[in-house]
Amino acid sequence: MANKVILLKQNSPEIRRKIKEAGISVCICIEFKDTIWLDYSVGLNVTYEVHGIGYHEDNETQQGNISLTEYEWKKYGTEVIECKDVDEFITKIKEYK
Repeated sequence: MANKVILLKQNSPEIRRKIKEAGISVCICIEFKDTIWLDYSVGLNVTYEVHGIGYHEDNETQQGNISLTEYEWKKYGTEVIECKDVDEFITKIKEYK
């Protein structure tokens, strides 16, 4: 698990466009129908791209997926850096690149 996660509790076509225009790599999962949060993991052995949270996976509901993600962050002591908007999200990602 990553040491830190940069989190944005927002997702929209405009947000995705801004992230891509900033030159940040993204996973296709940010486009999935039920993806409502975006995150970027910082740490050892992680893929450096923005990922989506909330989409259905392994028959898990949207809220179940979010709860599982939050549980894993807590379990592994991951520091969550929550951003207020996409501009802060992009700035934080660039600080760790």
